[in-house]
Amino acid sequence: MKRMLMIKFALVTLGLFLAVGAQAQMAQSRFEAEYGRTNEIIGRAQTLVNEARTRLQAESGVNLEPVRLAVGKAEILLTAADELQVRARAFGQGHMYLEGIKATVQARERAWQAVAAIRQAGERFVRQGEENENLVLRQLEKTDDLQNRVREEMPDEPGRALAALFDTARDNQLRAWEFYRNQNFRPALRLSRQAERTLLNILERLQGRAGERNRFENQFRQTEQRLEQAEQIARQCQNQAMTQLALRAREQFAEARQSHMAGETEKAEGYLKAVQQMIRQIVQTCGDGENLKPMIQNMRQETERISNEIRNSGNSTAQRLLESARRHLAEAERHCDNGDSEACAANLKAAQMNLQKARQMIGI
Repeated sequence: MKRMLMIKFALVTLGLFLAVGAQAQMAQSRFEAEYGRTNEIIGRAQTLVNEARTRLQAESGVNLEPVRLAVGKAEILLTAADELQVRARAFGQGHMYLEGIKATVQARERAWQAVAAIRQAGERFVRQGEENENLVLRQLEKTDDLQNRVREEMPDEPGRALAALFDTARDNQLRAWEFYRNQNFRPALRLSRQAERTLLNILERLQGRAGERNRFENQFRQTEQRLEQAEQIARQCQNQAMTQLALRAREQFAEARQSHMAGETEKAEGYLKAVQQMIRQIVQTCGDGENLKPMIQNMRQETERISNEIRNSGNSTAQRLLESARRHLAEAERHCDNGDSEACAANLKAAQMNLQKARQMIGI
């Protein structure tokens, strides 16, 4: 037995080690990618500053002072970018990848600010080709950011279709970068925009899946609340058949939850529909005023019994819960009188929950 426990412990430890190792590898890959992108932007900004400086020296005229100031500002920004990039590399070498990513992104922003300073210096120092290059570079940056976001949101098992779409987007983006490095800006821009559209499509599908999960969770929560009400009605009804039906409904609800967790959506929906049918049967059989009114009366007596303790506690939240319980009891009685058994049971359950919370808050 001891040997078996040691083996299990070793396996768990190994699993944790591998998981941590995988996360570290992902962080390192992300750092290297971000660091490389920043190097490209810094290199491009440095080229623009050098060209602007050279042309500034060759020009003459009275309106060059704003240009000199802009070039000086760009050089200061590039120095800051270089310092941040050196710091980022130090973080990376120390395996502090998250800090390294933060530093290199800051460095890249300084480099972009340097590019912006040169562009604002005047159209005479910015060729049309340079503007196109900056446009493509911004698009590549935007698509890279989107790709990282999609990669982070992709589930461990995304399915064949989503995986194929992501591979297509990644390959197009890689080719776009190759075209950019070879100064082929038009195909680079076209491929990067294609990759962006594909990634947005993936993101929309992932958000659709999240919406489906949220819908299911809401359905489970509402069904469980109604099941609790039906169980309470069945207990008060003292009908053996309905008591057994409530137990079976609870079992089916557990099966629905397990099927949902296993990804068996249709099966889960089938179980939930069966549970909802059982709830309706219990409410129709037992949920008349004669069965529910004694429960309302008992709850009202319990409320009045502890009302002085709640008031004397000085706890304003508990006092509000007490008043809310009273309102729900009044609503329950009204719905019972009108023959709406389900609404009556729902308000009775709400009153019970409020009263329980109030008691917990004052420790009784």
